[in-house]
This record gives sequence, structure tokens and C-alpha cells, in this order.
Amino acid sequence: MRRVYETDEHRAAEREMARRLALAWKCEAVKRPALDRIDWTLTARSGRVTRALMECKNRPRYDWATLDRLGGVFISEQKWQAARDECVEQNLPFVVLVQPSDQTLWWHRADWSHDGVVVGGRSDRDDPKDIERCITLRRARFAPVVEPVSGMTDKDINWGWST
Repeated sequence: MRRVYETDEHRAAEREMARRLALAWKCEAVKRPALDRIDWTLTARSGRVTRALMECKNRPRYDWATLDRLGGVFISEQKWQAARDECVEQNLPFVVLVQPSDQTLWWHRADWSHDGVVVGGRSDRDDPKDIERCITLRRARFAPVVEPVSGMTDKDINWGWST
């Protein structure tokens, strides 16, 4: 069985990210099982559902300038393909949420295009499976998550549903 690298600190940071998103988007964020390819399910008050991947970059070196220099946000190609397969099959939108080290929250609604494929991952764990093909998403694809505005409903947030 593959090792799981999520730490208590990482899970706590991800939960805080989800809490902030739920307040801003007026939705419920539910964590999916650790080995699931898609991290989160978001459900709006209207019942509309989307799947989400949350990337919490809580190390100081993961600011946007560094991410830009590296080519963008890296996402496992296997995870990206699994998300695409599930979301296309179930006709659900998919969003990628990123929190760089400055604690701002950014989002991108996936249209399944990306900015390239690279080989990346962590080399400090002595785990060859942690080095893999990754897609990259540049900062220009992301928009800041805004704080809720009085009277805002989930229809005001375009997760990609048709009206």
C-alpha cells in the first residue's frame, strides 16, 4: 500500500482553507477519503455539487513568484485525469483551489486544459512514487476567492453549472 504523506498540520491547514471557502461561497465543503483522487466535494445551499482539489502551499517558498518561476501549480497528472473522468461522467464541475504562502485563496474552474506536463514531486522522501508526471496551471488561470457580499447566492458563483 502507498504511504500517505498528509500530516496533521497539513490536514488542519486544508480544513481552515475549506472553512474560509465555505464562508465565502456559502457552501458545505466535505473532505473525501485520503486515497480518493478528488479531495473535496462542495455542495451549495441549492444542492448543486462540484468537486474540488485544494492545494495548500504553507511553506514560505511557495509564494506566487516562486510558483510562477517553477511553471505554475503542479497537480499529479493521474489525479487530474481521474478528476476529469469522474466529473465528465457525472457532469460535475471541478475547481482547483490554491492557497500560496501569503494565505490568499485563489480558484480556477477546470476546463481540462493546462499549461504543460512536467515531471515533478518531492525528492526528499526516498519514495520514487512521489516523483511523477504533473500538469501545470499558471497563475493567470486563477482568480481570487472573494469574501461574501451581502445577498450573494450560489447562483452568483459560476462553478460552471448551466442556469
